Amino acid sequence: MANSLHAVGRATSAFEPMGPTNGGNLVCVTAHHSLTAAASTNDVFQMIKIPNGARIIDGYLNADATATAYIVSVGDGGDTARFVAAFSITTSGTAINFIKKKSLPYKYSLTANANPQYDTIDVKLTGVVATVAGLEFDVTVWYLVDDLATS
Repeated sequence: MANSLHAVGRATSAFEPMGPTNGGNLVCVTAHHSLTAAASTNDVFQMIKIPNGARIIDGYLNADATATAYIVSVGDGGDTARFVAAFSITTSGTAINFIKKKSLPYKYSLTANANPQYDTIDVKLTGVVATVAGLEFDVTVWYLVDDLATS
């Protein structure tokens, strides 16, 4: 697989960002992806759509691989390592909390004419140590949609 971008999980065109866009709602979204073909360094998997104005308050990456062959980052379209940078996935299963790696909350602020009016939480393969198939990962994100919150 060449370096490429994949809309998977809840980032496909079939899903809209969850939660109303006008206030005070805590939303939790989990998306799962199984990689069954060999992957390449710099492949990006768009996992979850986050609406404009949402504040990420917590998140997790849970992953398991058939071999210790992948190094990943978790971020978005603006910074592919915004939440987690250069993290190795092991065969015994790996879990990492976003808040331990980067300061949260993080608020998404898109320009009024941005189209679409959302960004995505992405998993990027920053290193492929061995060409193996068999990577599975879940991304869980909690975000607050609240127009009245201060920056």
